[in-house]
Amino acid sequence: MKKYKGIILIVDDEKFLTDSLGRSLKKLNYFVHGFNNGQAAIYAIRNQGINYDLALVDLSFPTEPDGVEITECSKNINPETPVLGISAGDVQFMHTDGFIKKEPDMIKSIEKAFKKYVLKKRRKIK
Repeated sequence: MKKYKGIILIVDDEKFLTDSLGRSLKKLNYFVHGFNNGQAAIYAIRNQGINYDLALVDLSFPTEPDGVEITECSKNINPETPVLGISAGDVQFMHTDGFIKKEPDMIKSIEKAFKKYVLKKRRKIK
């Protein structure tokens, strides 16, 4: 069985972005669940029993449930999972643990965030 660095949830209405981030992160040995539908993302968070190591949520998700509702659901179900807002603009939401701007080198930012939020937490547990 393959050993992954971690499990990452990506929720963004742009299918191209979700797919390309998913492929890139999988190549870096992450297990990725990507959703372009807020309802499907909330269903997965509530019902699949997966403890995501990191969640990336589009803060300007245009449909219901929106990025704020998805973030709050994730925080309510698993408060230990860091949630980072992602957006093309400089939007920030106070309930996220951080923010990553949508740009070509997002993968580097995601890896830095994974090290900052997830690996640091794992070291504390040991």
